[in-house]
Amino acid sequence: MSKRDKGKGIQNTDDTIRYPATFHEIQVPVQNKFNSLSNYPPLPYEAVVNGSFSKPHDRYHVKHTEHLFLINLNAPSLPSLRPIIQKSFGNFDYLSDNLVKTQDFYQLILIDSQFVTITHTRDEHNPNFIMFSKCIIRRVLTSRDWKEPFADRNFSKPNHPQSYNYNDYKMAWFRTFLFRLETHSCVFNFHDSCQTTFPVWFYHWWLWFDNTPAILPLEGKMGWDYWVSHTPNIEPYMKEAPFFRTFNVAWIFCWEYQFQHFLQPSFPFLVVRIYKVRWCNDFKIILCGKENVTHFLSTNTKIDTLFNLAQIEAPPKQPALAQPTPSKMETSSSTKRSSHSSGLTQRQKDLLEALNEEPVLRKVYLQKFMAEDHTSDHSDKAGSSASTTKSADELQDSQDPYEY
Repeated sequence: MSKRDKGKGIQNTDDTIRYPATFHEIQVPVQNKFNSLSNYPPLPYEAVVNGSFSKPHDRYHVKHTEHLFLINLNAPSLPSLRPIIQKSFGNFDYLSDNLVKTQDFYQLILIDSQFVTITHTRDEHNPNFIMFSKCIIRRVLTSRDWKEPFADRNFSKPNHPQSYNYNDYKMAWFRTFLFRLETHSCVFNFHDSCQTTFPVWFYHWWLWFDNTPAILPLEGKMGWDYWVSHTPNIEPYMKEAPFFRTFNVAWIFCWEYQFQHFLQPSFPFLVVRIYKVRWCNDFKIILCGKENVTHFLSTNTKIDTLFNLAQIEAPPKQPALAQPTPSKMETSSSTKRSSHSSGLTQRQKDLLEALNEEPVLRKVYLQKFMAEDHTSDHSDKAGSSASTTKSADELQDSQDPYEY
């Protein structure tokens, strides 16, 4: 396992039970509002996400402001915020109607449904501490999928409570991702198998947690404008979700508490929750550009996808030339490269095996893995101090938004 793999794992039912939430008990000093995201790309997304025709927007966009409760303080200070929250919510970050329905309970619902993949990167020295996360949405269940909304479903593993209903499932979407304020961020994206139409409550959720055209770079906005003007049969409030789903546009989400004077001046301050999103710089904007959107609306197929870009952007083959007899030094280098190819991670080997029937794509991926291994060797020699020179945003954007 390489250094980039450490502390990272896909959350499953056992993990949720093994690592109970202790977010309020752990204090981590941070200098920036958002914790950095990891730098491990187990899938060959680099060919998809490298480069862009315009500089992405790095601003954080306020998606939604949730009014929580009034306080009896005329001029509250930020240090007083956490005690006020704990007094109102206890160990939660929301007003719970059932103390046994914790954040772990709601997270377990999404995981156990097997239609949401949540990957947490934990501190290798403190596995209870989640540094940052990623969520891949594979499917959003509807009431028809449930058949009877009030009917209970049992978890696949022992848990307390042992069952949940469709109302719990809907609430899980609103409460699962309320991890530590300000020091935690989560990358979201849709799996290519996810549906493009959703239950009406999911569009409400979208207003709080999901992507927005306001953060798109210029090429993406042109694609979005074309989508809006050429999809008259889609209701205005429903247009965003299928656009970002169809073109697999990733985004970064985080949240924080604030005091606001929202009501009349005579009223005291409100405690509010601010939901924020920003552009994911690892996303290749060509996927949602106007050309791709136009082609999709005309033919129901895409020119550029997550997978064919790996072939399109592969370096052209060089003409074969007569090679001189390799020297000892060259032979040594060749041997070293061979040893690198045998040092692939198990996930990389599994991917290559799955691509046996696609030799062109398999070759591209193998070259990428070898290049990553070569880069990793140089990074190890340079020492850990080199990684600290990256900016927080660069590290945050380095998490692979296409790791399915």
